[in-house]
Amino acid sequence: LIVLATFPYKLLFILIPTFYLVWVSKVKIKVYLEAIRTFAWLIFITVFLQLLLVKGPPFFEVYKFSVSTLAVQMALSLSIRICLLLIIIRVLTSTTSPSALMNGIEKLLKPFGRLGLPIEELVMIMTISLRFIPLFMEEAQRIHLAQKSRGINFQKGN
Repeated sequence: LIVLATFPYKLLFILIPTFYLVWVSKVKIKVYLEAIRTFAWLIFITVFLQLLLVKGPPFFEVYKFSVSTLAVQMALSLSIRICLLLIIIRVLTSTTSPSALMNGIEKLLKPFGRLGLPIEELVMIMTISLRFIPLFMEEAQRIHLAQKSRGINFQKGN
């Protein structure tokens, strides 16, 4: 629905169930803001490109560049969509166990098994990769702390 909704009314109408899911999930708001912050660069690039590339009646001009009202509308629409998608994904991953998530994906992909796709193997690969993400994060933190203890300054230099 988020992808298909038109701006502004239908997209803003989707905000109501999204905020309800956030409220019901009992997950701290900080978790959702962190998810959005992680992809802030994507949101920024999307908005910037929309403002520069979409043509229409000018809303305002800066030097030689003019920004149209359509560009502002599309940039706002896409940024809201990306944020809503990130929030919905965070609700799903925060409230559902990895095994239940993989069982659901396996059930959704079951019809593709008739086409000869190896669904069970695909789900097993996804499950194994999900299990190793915390280990990779822990190892990255351990390496970071080891480098800090050796005197590497991450604020200066590369």
